[in-house]
Amino acid sequence: TLPDWRARKVAFKQECEQEIGAARQNGEAAKLGESEKLAINSIVEPSLKQQAHNKTIDFQAEVAKLQDSVSATTQSVAEAIKQIAAAKTAVSTSSKGTPELQKSARELELAFENLNIQLNGDPLKEARFEPTVPSIGSRLGGALYGTLGNTYGITKAQREQVEIAREEYTEVSKTVNKLLGKELTSFWKKLDDAGIPWTPGRAIPKS
Repeated sequence: TLPDWRARKVAFKQECEQEIGAARQNGEAAKLGESEKLAINSIVEPSLKQQAHNKTIDFQAEVAKLQDSVSATTQSVAEAIKQIAAAKTAVSTSSKGTPELQKSARELELAFENLNIQLNGDPLKEARFEPTVPSIGSRLGGALYGTLGNTYGITKAQREQVEIAREEYTEVSKTVNKLLGKELTSFWKKLDDAGIPWTPGRAIPKS
């Protein structure tokens, strides 16, 4: 889990305040001392002219916000894959299951798995050291962590990676919303109409 860079933007300044400490007395916070101002200076002498640090903080906050959206989408996709897997089992074991329903389930499953690869990469290829296209998550992670390891500031490559990730995510999120909405709802209805036993994700059947 990444730290909240939006909070860091507020907390990290060239001059910042730090509370010496606090304690709770009878359920209420009580200060143990007065605040002090600290001057923060880099111990590394940069080889290139250093950018304004607040620009780096703004960039980190921007990337973290996009990562939040990607993470939420990833969890939604993962949940959909689990639900479809349960539906596939129900279709294959029910006397009311049909090849058409099995085909529909598999097509939806493949669609969501492809989206997951675009978001997070292909684990099968990566495990075998096969070349892969950078995922949205890897582009954002590389750009973010790259800003933590240099004293210069944001590089052109880091900005480019974030823009590519943003463009790719825009398209992926549109597809996810379509699948989670119209496509998955339609599939659930097919299962209900066919009398397939209930599975997670579908409306609770009326008694």
